[in-house]
Amino acid sequence: QHSSAFIDTFIYGDYVFLVPCRYPDLVRFHTGTGAVDYIRGVGSFTAALVNGEWRRGARCLHRDKLRFFSYDGEKYLTIDAKTLEVEEHSTKFGCSYVEMFPERGDKNIFWLLPNEGTMVRRWDEDTGETMEFNLYLDGMEAWNYYMGHRTNKNYFEGLLPEGFTRKSI
Repeated sequence: QHSSAFIDTFIYGDYVFLVPCRYPDLVRFHTGTGAVDYIRGVGSFTAALVNGEWRRGARCLHRDKLRFFSYDGEKYLTIDAKTLEVEEHSTKFGCSYVEMFPERGDKNIFWLLPNEGTMVRRWDEDTGETMEFNLYLDGMEAWNYYMGHRTNKNYFEGLLPEGFTRKSI
């Protein structure tokens, strides 16, 4: 499964952020000057080996901040893309999320897609308000290609809203 050192990138102005999987740090590279910055310990938020399977946490770039949910959904980090200031926060969600997308607009409202099951959460980061929606559809299946069988995991992995690429979020 996730065997590479990095599993994703974000583009922010002249910066490229390399999101770690098996590397311990988030890397910020300035495309004009070649300067490289390391944000220590982000790798433990982005991916972990759990019961023999790689789990990754949801992440996005929105309104000048990178956000990373821990693989177990218990914590999240916000990192200012300009200053690299890091803040760690706790959640009480009790669920791991594989994808997160901001609602369009100027608020910090996100849609969190679960690693297991079909309960999707709409979360307002500023107020803490959440709403859950069960997006199960009759006949919906998920398949674990690595293990060769049906599963209740990863129904939503790899999805992006219409008109978005991971680099544009």
